[in-house]
Amino acid sequence: MSFYQKCLYSLFSIVFFSGLLKAQHLSTQQKEKINSIFDSYKNAPGCAVGIFKKGEVIYSNGYGLSNITTQESITNETVFDIASVSKQFTAACIFLLEAESKLSLEDEIQKYLPSIPKYNGQTIRVKHLLNHSSGLRSYLKLLFAKGISWDSKFTNQDGLELMAEQRGSNFEPGSKFSYSNTGYMLLASIIEIASGKPYPEYAQEKLFNPLGMANTYIGQTKKKKEKAIGYIETGEGYQEEHYDNNTVVGDGGVHSTILDFFKWSENFKTGKVGGELLIKKMTTSGYLKNNRPTNYGGGLFLGDYQNTPGLYTIGHSGEWGSFRSLFFKFVEQDIAFVLLSNNANTNVWALLDQLVGNVMQMEVEEARNALMTNEIKKPKEASAVVIGKKELSTFLGHYFNPVEGNTRTIGIENDTLVYQRSNGVGTKLIPMEKNSFHFMGMPHVTVKFDMGSLPYSLSLDINGRTSFQFNKYTPLEYDSKEIKQFTGNYYSDELDTTYQIKSEGKQLLVLIKDSDTITLNPVMKNIFNEVHFGYLKFETNKKGRINGFTVNDELINNIYFERI
Repeated sequence: MSFYQKCLYSLFSIVFFSGLLKAQHLSTQQKEKINSIFDSYKNAPGCAVGIFKKGEVIYSNGYGLSNITTQESITNETVFDIASVSKQFTAACIFLLEAESKLSLEDEIQKYLPSIPKYNGQTIRVKHLLNHSSGLRSYLKLLFAKGISWDSKFTNQDGLELMAEQRGSNFEPGSKFSYSNTGYMLLASIIEIASGKPYPEYAQEKLFNPLGMANTYIGQTKKKKEKAIGYIETGEGYQEEHYDNNTVVGDGGVHSTILDFFKWSENFKTGKVGGELLIKKMTTSGYLKNNRPTNYGGGLFLGDYQNTPGLYTIGHSGEWGSFRSLFFKFVEQDIAFVLLSNNANTNVWALLDQLVGNVMQMEVEEARNALMTNEIKKPKEASAVVIGKKELSTFLGHYFNPVEGNTRTIGIENDTLVYQRSNGVGTKLIPMEKNSFHFMGMPHVTVKFDMGSLPYSLSLDINGRTSFQFNKYTPLEYDSKEIKQFTGNYYSDELDTTYQIKSEGKQLLVLIKDSDTITLNPVMKNIFNEVHFGYLKFETNKKGRINGFTVNDELINNIYFERI
């Protein structure tokens, strides 16, 4: 964007005070509204909020408790685990190393990580890790599939060894966007090899120290006196949940404060660290082999707020244990919001929408009015697309996603198609062409049916970036006798894990070590699924006897288990 081509400004000196900073930029009514938004956090795990505008902290405050035991309150100096918001710091270190000629984004990852196989002979490059197009299996989903808790002791070295044991990947590198914690975990190791220093040390030296981010660090290396404790609400009150035994960094692991994040946010304007080149690389989208943009830069999602031109944003959310986080910056308006919470119930996106509506009402209205004016000026279509009920009926039925294993149903209501999710939530479809529709109220989400060849299918497309394919199928149920053919013990040498499968009525139960039992429902012949687990596809021998299955999911695909 032209915004990033402007000359760099000199960094403003900011005088910090606890509580509200430069609050004269917000009216009393606006401040009262913000307080009301966070009222629910009284005497509970809470949230810190920061709002930055044109080089100043116009609001920062803390709500609720950082530690229930000590009754310590959250302030703008409370340290939080920022979870996946950490990814932008990992990306920044990669770009700085590239500027130092210590690596290239085109390098094959085996140059730094020789233990990682070339899955199916395919080449994964550093750039694929950055823009989530590597096709690598999710290390977190692999742990889940092995029956290992995410709060178990697990390091970056453990993650590297786990990925070295894999024999396949999810898709061809560069062919699609699929959010990957594995990619950023491996980037941390690449940073260490290329720089010759531990990743936390390199980031401290190149990012945090130059920007004066004195309370920001990576990992568990500092005293945790002011660090918030993560909590999840249970029937017996709040319980600690923060996954400190998992010490993987790169995809997460950064700890920071509201006031430190102001300094980082300003760097996207001043370029104090990395200059204009770093800003440009961090905020430029990656591209897939088909030239589609990923709308993801260096650890940052890129796009218009609520799909409204004129409200271009960069940002990222995070979730780990009971920590929730969000950094969200309106680039042209130079307004940023940061939310850091230690309460698992926090919905950072809902809070953001309330804050934007309160603080940026004028800017949002201007952008929406401009959009409406442009829409009015566009030539009107001669007539709306009308599809008869008979033609609509050809689209009705059940559809299965062979990547994720989830199902969708297309129904009809008052001569209007309804796209229904597995949880029962439905959205009406508005016709665009004979076989193409968009979600009501969401023209950027489109559904296109292909009824020309078997299997009949539909494709769901979001913003022209992410596509999901669903094939039409006929649901199948097994009676309590038929379903017993699938029971038994199955072993995967790739995961070194045994699954015990039992039947209960018309469902299958999967027992994995000491983890919770997973209930699978039949979808079609030999296929059973569960919304969070993915699906099992059973295989038979020539005699029709079940001899194994594959575990399939968007995050881990085609892992084979043999019947034992």
